[in-house]
Amino acid sequence: MPAYRRQRVAQRLLAALERHFASAGITRFRHFTLAANASAPAAYESAGFAAYEILYEKLVDRRETAHP
Repeated sequence: MPAYRRQRVAQRLLAALERHFASAGITRFRHFTLAANASAPAAYESAGFAAYEILYEKLVDRRETAHP
């Protein structure tokens, strides 16, 4: 939603989640996002997140691998 970009909404939401989790005794918070969400890494890194895992996916076209 372009009208809400650059207003630090993600940072405020992540900070609120972190406070809530800390008050509940939760010590680790992992969040997944789609690779197509190009603006996400900068938002998460500015909130103190560090990359933890990279997941790759490939769709297999079964028609190309089928044997006659």
